[in-house]
Amino acid sequence: MAMFAIAQVMYTSAFGFSPFNAKLGAFIYALCAIIIYTLMPGLSGVLKIGVPVYTLLLGTMSWRAIARVQFYGGKWTWTRLCCCIGSICFVISDTLIGFHHFYKPVPYPQITIMLTYYAAQLGIALSAVESKDNNEAAAKR
Repeated sequence: MAMFAIAQVMYTSAFGFSPFNAKLGAFIYALCAIIIYTLMPGLSGVLKIGVPVYTLLLGTMSWRAIARVQFYGGKWTWTRLCCCIGSICFVISDTLIGFHHFYKPVPYPQITIMLTYYAAQLGIALSAVESKDNNEAAAKR
């Protein structure tokens, strides 16, 4: 979990904090609070600290990825959209893992968790691909 936490910090750093979008951040942190509240009774030992911290790091990463997509003013690109979708898939994957292990088993865990995890990695990886759309968006700024 520590290595995944470090990865979330690196993703967050790569995505940046502009545009900020505080309302989106508040919404995502509220979802994190619900997830943490639901999982806490099933946690013990170091997981009582690790899971909430990781959940907040994951939420921050997703907030930053989603906030980058702005459909108005021509300030969006396919790579940012891939990043957004990838981050949402990452949240779904890790939430499924948490619920499966600490709350209630999810149906078909191997398929659902790995499918969303690989989709997440694909989306985030595609966000780093240089594209004509990215160059045009950068030129408009």
